[in-house]
Amino acid sequence: MNNGTKILVITDSDQLLNRIKNIIAPLSAEVFNVSEPAEAIRIIDSEHPGIVILSYSELIPTGALIRKVLGSSPSIEIIGFNLRESSPELLLNISIEEDPEMSRLRIGKAINDRRALEECGFTGKSHAIKGVANSIISSAPTDLSVLVTGPSGVGKELTARAIHNKSNRADKKFLSINCGALTEGVLSSELFGHEKGAFTGAVARKQGVFETAGEGTIFLDEIGEISAETQVKLLRVLEDGSFYRVGGTEMLKSRARVITATNRDLLAEVSDGNFREDLYYRLRVVEISIPPLSERPEDIPPLMEKFITGLGYSYRDAVDPEVVEVMKRFDWHGNVREMRNFIESRLALSSEGVITRRDIDDYISQTGYQRRNLPVSTGRTTQAAEYQVMLQALIGLREEVASLRKLIEDNLPQSQNYEVRNGEIVAEWHNGSVPVPQKIKSMPEMEKETIASALHRFGGNRRKAAAALGIGERTLYRKIAKYGLENL
Repeated sequence: MNNGTKILVITDSDQLLNRIKNIIAPLSAEVFNVSEPAEAIRIIDSEHPGIVILSYSELIPTGALIRKVLGSSPSIEIIGFNLRESSPELLLNISIEEDPEMSRLRIGKAINDRRALEECGFTGKSHAIKGVANSIISSAPTDLSVLVTGPSGVGKELTARAIHNKSNRADKKFLSINCGALTEGVLSSELFGHEKGAFTGAVARKQGVFETAGEGTIFLDEIGEISAETQVKLLRVLEDGSFYRVGGTEMLKSRARVITATNRDLLAEVSDGNFREDLYYRLRVVEISIPPLSERPEDIPPLMEKFITGLGYSYRDAVDPEVVEVMKRFDWHGNVREMRNFIESRLALSSEGVITRRDIDDYISQTGYQRRNLPVSTGRTTQAAEYQVMLQALIGLREEVASLRKLIEDNLPQSQNYEVRNGEIVAEWHNGSVPVPQKIKSMPEMEKETIASALHRFGGNRRKAAAALGIGERTLYRKIAKYGLENL
C-alpha cells in the first residue's frame, strides 16, 4: 500500500472510531479523525485526504456533511460506515455487522484504485476511469503492444505517457508522432528515416523515431490514418524489429516499444478493407478503451476541481453546485480537452475568478446545440445510437401529448360529461351540469410510469435511465425514493 494515502474519519463515537481504525490499520494509510464538521473541512483543505470515512451520528447531519465535503473537494471518495441511509455520493456503505476482513478488502480496493489514478496522472471517480488506470498499471511492466481507443480529447496520449512512465523504460525516450497530421512521404521519413538523396530535399541522412528511440517508447497517434504501404512497414517492425530507411538498403533493428491510439473503429476499418487484419491484432495485444466524458459524468466535478485549483483558484469559491450540475448534463463533444479549455478561458476572462451559470449557458447556446446535430463518435453501435435517439423522441412526444390532453380537458365546457377511453376523449352532452368522471392519469402517475419504464429498459442502471429521461442522477434518485421504485 501507498504510505502516502490519507484517510479522514469523521465520527463522534469512540467505539466506531476504534472499530474503523482496527479495520484500516493493516492498510498502511495515514489516518486523521475528527468529530466536528468544521474541523473536517479544515483537514480537507490542509491535508487533502483522498478518502473520507463517515459514520452515523445523531448530532452530525450526514446528508449536509456529504454535500459540504464534496463542495470543498469533489474528488474525495466517501465511504459510509454504519449509515442508516445510503446515498449516490457514497462509494461504499459498510454495515457495522459486516465481517471486518471483508470491510478491509473493500476499503483496500478503494485505496488501490485511488493510488492507481494518482500514479497515472488521471482524475475521476467512475468505474471506467479506474479501470483504465488499473489497466495501465498492469500492462506497463510488460513489452506488449498497446492500442488505446476512444474519441478525441479523452486523454489517449496521457495514457501512453503513463504506460511509459510506469514501465521499465521510464528512463528512456518517449517519442510521439501524430500519423494523421503528416503526408505519406513525410510520415515514412519521420518513422523510419531516409538516406541522402532519397527524394528531392533529402540533403542529408535522417534518423527516424524507430532508430532514435533506442529502447524507449514510441507513441503513434491516429494510427487508423496510415496508408497501406506504411501498414506493411509497421507490421514488419512489430514482428521482428526490422526496417529500412527510405531509400536505404541496410536493414536496421528497433528495440522500442510501440503504443498506438485511434478514435476510429479499427475493426470496422478491417472489415471494410482499409486496415490490415494482421496489423490490427499486432497492435491490439492489449487494448485500453477510454469512454467519452458523456458516459462518465461523475468524473466531471473532480476534473473541474483539478483544472480550477491548478490555476490557483479555490474550487469552492470558483463554481457553485448549479453550474456543476449543468456541466454534468452537457455533452462535451471535445471531452476533457474541451472542458479544460472552457474552464481556463472563463476564469481568465472573469475579473472575480468565478464561473457563473450565465457562462455555461452562453457556451452551450453558442456551441452545444449546433454541435449536437453533427455526427459524434460516442463509442456506441449505430443501432444503440439510433435507439437512444428514438427513446428520447418518444419520451418528449409523450410529455407533449400529456400536456395537450390536459389543455383540452381544462377547456371543455362544464356542462359536458366526458371520459378518456383508450387514449381518446369521449364526450356526452347534458342539459345541466353533471360530475365529471376522473379517469385521467395524474401527472405524478405518468411520471412514475415513465421512470419505471426507463429503469426496466436499462436493467436498473440509474445513470443510463437518467440520461434517457433527460434529468440528473440526483433528481432520478429522489424520484425513485418518492415513488417507491428502489427495487426496479
